[in-house]
Amino acid sequence: MVMEMVDIVLKPMELKDVEKFRHWSTHDDELFSDYNFLPKTDKEVREWYEWKVGSLFSEYFCIIEGEIPIGYLGMKGINFLFRTSFLGIVLDPGKVNQGYGEVALRKFLKYYFEEKNMKKIFLHVAPYNKRAFSLYKKIGFQTKGTFPYIYPNGKPPLYREEFQDIWDLAIELGGHWILRGIRMELSQEEYWKGAKE
Repeated sequence: MVMEMVDIVLKPMELKDVEKFRHWSTHDDELFSDYNFLPKTDKEVREWYEWKVGSLFSEYFCIIEGEIPIGYLGMKGINFLFRTSFLGIVLDPGKVNQGYGEVALRKFLKYYFEEKNMKKIFLHVAPYNKRAFSLYKKIGFQTKGTFPYIYPNGKPPLYREEFQDIWDLAIELGGHWILRGIRMELSQEEYWKGAKE
């Protein structure tokens, strides 16, 4: 089983870790180019890091294998009253589809629901990111509808027939392409149900 071979830790994000993101590979698929780590100079990396950790309403962690950061995840838009937030996760493209995402998410959700006693976590996933969608469902996230968002990589590859159902729902508006993303959520109650199974 892939998960048994994956040995990672989560630690609070530090600038020294983010500096190593510059060595990550890049996505070949244009659909995922917005997940590539673009900052290159020390100044750009520092500004990116400060943007991520500079809010009281977010908390970010690096996913570490050995001593190498291979991804990051965290909660953003934290609502302290209702004990909710939005999940975000990004892996070095060279580490995708190897079990790291699942292990990292399971460790994070244990921290989120058991240690921080949060009540619910939300996420948004692109309709063409079928691998991520399948993982979220496997972990217990439930689909709760759709939301409009601007496709982040210019014009979508409308020639790709495997996503024709997605392109059929796309709208071009003011030079931007609007797609329907998928809204998902996982409650603490559902997390505990899954943990007992």
